[in-house]
Amino acid sequence: MLGLMQDWPLLIHKIIDFAALQHPRREVVSRLVEGPIHRTNYRELRRRALKVAQRLERDGIKLGDRVATLAWNNHRHLEPGMGSPDSARSTTPLIRACSPTRSPGS
Repeated sequence: MLGLMQDWPLLIHKIIDFAALQHPRREVVSRLVEGPIHRTNYRELRRRALKVAQRLERDGIKLGDRVATLAWNNHRHLEPGMGSPDSARSTTPLIRACSPTRSPGS
């Protein structure tokens, strides 16, 4: 459904496209599970998300296919989440429900 303020559907890759064009140097900050802070910007995030989309296509993931990702909630999880929808593929995050200090099943 189209709104009254825009002539395109509100899709995640459109939001990143807009951010990369209008705010290319704006920081995107996440903390790695190992502790350090990772900093990037919307331009770089968009570039890396496009690389993910191109890689999925090159690896034979077809339009409409689903792709599962397993990563901590940081930039390594964000990039495939932005790249898959851009290439008309669906990303499904697999979420581990325990902290890094707990072992699975404990």
